[in-house]
Amino acid sequence: MLLSETYPHTIVSNIGNKAPPPGLTHRSNFAAAFHTVVYDIVTNCLGDIQKNGYLVEK
Repeated sequence: MLLSETYPHTIVSNIGNKAPPPGLTHRSNFAAAFHTVVYDIVTNCLGDIQKNGYLVEK
């Protein structure tokens, strides 16, 4: 195995008059939230792969 990392992620939904947990970024729907999670995980993973020398910088 070349590299093993963990990328924690969460999508939170709240219904009713309760406020979401502080510090979260609001997304209009599940698709937008899912897109954000996937984008963040892929970006972080590629950054880690590059930092470990598996990708060559331009």
